[in-house]
This record gives sequence, structure tokens and C-alpha cells, in this order.
Amino acid sequence: MSTHLHHYVGGALKRTLLIAIGAAAISAAPARPAAAAAPTKATAYAFDSYRTLISVSFRVYRSRVDRIALHLPLPCSNGREGFAIFIGLGVKPPQLPIARDGSFSGTFAAGEVPLDPFVVSEQFWLSGRVSRRGKTARVTLRAQQVGEAGTVCDSRARTFTARRR
Repeated sequence: MSTHLHHYVGGALKRTLLIAIGAAAISAAPARPAAAAAPTKATAYAFDSYRTLISVSFRVYRSRVDRIALHLPLPCSNGREGFAIFIGLGVKPPQLPIARDGSFSGTFAAGEVPLDPFVVSEQFWLSGRVSRRGKTARVTLRAQQVGEAGTVCDSRARTFTARRR
């Protein structure tokens, strides 16, 4: 009877140790977010709509978004319809870092020479997330211009899906 009890205690101890080792191995494995996106290197994304006159393109390279180009209409506070164009090339083009989960976000201003001589300031907001397999990027875009007479032209936040080219 004592031999049977010894086998039972030994077996229970072995099962407990195996369960503890298995749990430790699982908890030691690095956690990967379910929706983590692995941005594709040197990949261009674009969205064009002739109906809404919105166009955006950018490149994902390593762990940043660069080569940003935007065009979108801007309804103004004085009732007129303006538009914003941004081409992120030049001496110091904007670059937005990409987080581990594939998300990016940033604000940038137009250069010193705006297209419209009456525009005092022009700002752009771009945020989004590269999809899981890198085929699309869900993007939110906004542009705002302030004129010298206080007129504000604002696109409001626009969200759309840019596709890999």
C-alpha cells in the first residue's frame, strides 16, 4: 500500500511540475498583438477619389511613413471652396514614425511659400494604421488653412482606406 501511495504522489508531483514548466514556457514567450501590422518595406500606398477630389499617397519605408502627398477640398468659413495641396519633398520632408502595432500619427505645416498668396498658415494632420498583412492602410486626414482676414478653411477629419500599389 505504501508503494501505491508513493507512485500516486510521485505521479501527481510529476504532473504538477510539467504543468508549471509548461505555464512558465508560455508566459516567457513574447506577446504578439493580434492586430500587429508588419509594415512592408519601401511600399507605396494611395487613395484617389474623383468624386470627392481627395488624393493621398505615401510610402512606408523601414519604420516610418515618408513621401507624403495630399490633395483635398477645403470648405471655407466665408462660403468659398478652397483646396489644400501638400507634397512632402524638399530639404527636410516630414517623416512619421510607425509604432510596433502599425499605427502612425503626425502634424506638419506647409512650407514658407503657400500656393495661395492670402493664406497665412496651413496645417495637415495624418494618422492611420497599416493593416495586418500590409495590403491596406486605414488613414485619417485633415487639412486647415487660415487666411490673412481670419477666414478658416477646414476639411474636417476624413477617413478612408489607402491601398498598396
